[in-house]
Amino acid sequence: MERLPGKPLSHDWVFRSGESRAKILAQLRPMIAELRNVRRPPPPPGYPLNTDIVSGIDGGQFYDGNLPNKRYWGPFSTVRDFHRDLRSNLMAVPDEYTEERFADLRKLISLHEGYVADPPVLTHGDLSANNILADGDTVTGIIDWETAAWMPAYWEFTNAWHVNPFNPYWQAEVGKFLKVWPAELEMEKLRRKFFDVY
Repeated sequence: MERLPGKPLSHDWVFRSGESRAKILAQLRPMIAELRNVRRPPPPPGYPLNTDIVSGIDGGQFYDGNLPNKRYWGPFSTVRDFHRDLRSNLMAVPDEYTEERFADLRKLISLHEGYVADPPVLTHGDLSANNILADGDTVTGIIDWETAAWMPAYWEFTNAWHVNPFNPYWQAEVGKFLKVWPAELEMEKLRRKFFDVY
């Protein structure tokens, strides 16, 4: 951060003109597209090729400060396995739980279990206004890569949308430089309702 020119967007985003914001968001779109097109490196000798693994960038565990209960996660053989761990491997809600809130939990299980996922893509995992640097209207860098991992394609959007509570304005911006995943966002909102973050 000290070696790159510019300051985090969070320092002045709300004071920028619409034109300035548009210029910055237009620069971010191809940067993120390039990131998502990075190919997963081949596995070490003796390991099978599995492009469905949700993992850290090295194929091992990954860190995401927005995930509950533990510091490191995975790797997971499939997105479905990842989804199951996100909900503590809960596979069903007993029928005797008839309160309305349990309908949402049943819906989450159904959405996770029925989700058809593309292979995971390289994901920064924390694209907040705090982690994007700009000098004037020029993006100079994206920092804080400790959450980078091979994640479900929707993860970048849903994590960026659930912004730092101190920067709520960012929520309105993420769909302007990331592909919008509305169904997956609703799925993540349900998950966060029952399996909180931090």
